[in-house]
Amino acid sequence: MSGMPYTPSPVMPGDKYYTVKCESDKMGFKFNGVEITTVTKGGWAESNGIEIDDEIFEVNGKIFGGQTTEEQLRMLKGVRPLEIKFKRPIVKDSYYSLTVDEEKVGMGFRGATVARIVDGGWASKMGILQNDEIVEVNGKGFSQLSTQEQIAMFGLPRPIVIRLKRPATTIKRIALSGATPTLPSDKGKQKDTNLLPDAFVKMPTDTPVTDTPLTEANVMENAKFSEMDDPIFDKSTVGSGAGFCSCCAVKQ
Repeated sequence: MSGMPYTPSPVMPGDKYYTVKCESDKMGFKFNGVEITTVTKGGWAESNGIEIDDEIFEVNGKIFGGQTTEEQLRMLKGVRPLEIKFKRPIVKDSYYSLTVDEEKVGMGFRGATVARIVDGGWASKMGILQNDEIVEVNGKGFSQLSTQEQIAMFGLPRPIVIRLKRPATTIKRIALSGATPTLPSDKGKQKDTNLLPDAFVKMPTDTPVTDTPLTEANVMENAKFSEMDDPIFDKSTVGSGAGFCSCCAVKQ
């Protein structure tokens, strides 16, 4: 686990905030940084309307994002009841998968983040962007591997399948430039699905951000739940942050 503090994503017009009261010892979600990465079916989090990609904003009035992972865990394991404030970003991360048949993939990465795209290379042709994140290679979590293990994954016999994440910040940047954000596909043609909700597209960028509770996630008093997971830091999405692989293990 990293001891470095995390910061929340940028505040955007249309982001929503809601607060729930937690009396259960088991919360039924996993998180990385401030972001909810897993919600356990039937658990406390699901029952209170918490969703994947929601962000933990405050716990008992204390900002969550400025804390180290160890401090965050202590906050979530504190004396019940806890009052937890969440942020629901209007634009969320999106995921896509690509099959690699070529030996040279034409991109460099630092940790799990794509740091460089080679002009005219496979990654460029497929539509991978700088700051996209490598989530899995052949179904194996990528970010928790050492740099040497990451390089070895890209040296596996072809074809290999890589799953990537396009961060919400990139999607927002593309939208604000006037373009329509879409995702790459295996055919090399981008999907037609618009990644932005209509509310974001129609909302002026200078619209004040309000702290509006979500009606579907109001505080549930005296609720009882069972078979729920402890709050766990999601190790599967921890970036190694170690080293930089030029052109992603390009074979010479």
